[in-house]
Amino acid sequence: MSGRFTIVATAILVLTAVVYFLDRTPEPPPRRVGLPGASTPRPTLPPVTPIVGIKAERFRKLVLRIGPETRVTERTGNGWSHTDRSSLVEDFVADLTSLGVLDRIAVENADALQEYGLLPPQAVLEIHTLDSERPIEVYFGNLNPPGTNLYLRVPPSQDVLLGGALLKWSLERTFQVLHSSEPSPAPIQRTNS
Repeated sequence: MSGRFTIVATAILVLTAVVYFLDRTPEPPPRRVGLPGASTPRPTLPPVTPIVGIKAERFRKLVLRIGPETRVTERTGNGWSHTDRSSLVEDFVADLTSLGVLDRIAVENADALQEYGLLPPQAVLEIHTLDSERPIEVYFGNLNPPGTNLYLRVPPSQDVLLGGALLKWSLERTFQVLHSSEPSPAPIQRTNS
């Protein structure tokens, strides 16, 4: 048995040596250690169409309605009013003006908006700007079935816009950090009977 093993091992060794010396595969180019390689040109992406096509610094006032509650904030010299977390409101404004529309769905009649959670909308945002007396409204609907995108509408267009689910989270977070703009109820007076 040891003789056969020696013959097979020798045959494998000879075969490996023959393949090694007869191989004509070209050597790879030398690597340049520490220097970046040549960058491959990247295709240019199409320009992003933001949800709201107004510069963030033009926003003057936001009115958010979720369910029966309304919260209002206005831009002040040092941030936003009615909140202790002004930077989060500014982040929401940045999301609205920088995150793009992922898709546009043409809707034939207003009744079709119900399947997207837009009739009635789940939330309404009014954006008052320095440039116009009339506010821009953004209607927030449901998340799509996988939960990755959010259905939106910006009247007067009937089209449903598809935006990233980040917008829903950003809207809810902003709503939470704003103080309620409704007056607190009067305390109940006890009478001695």
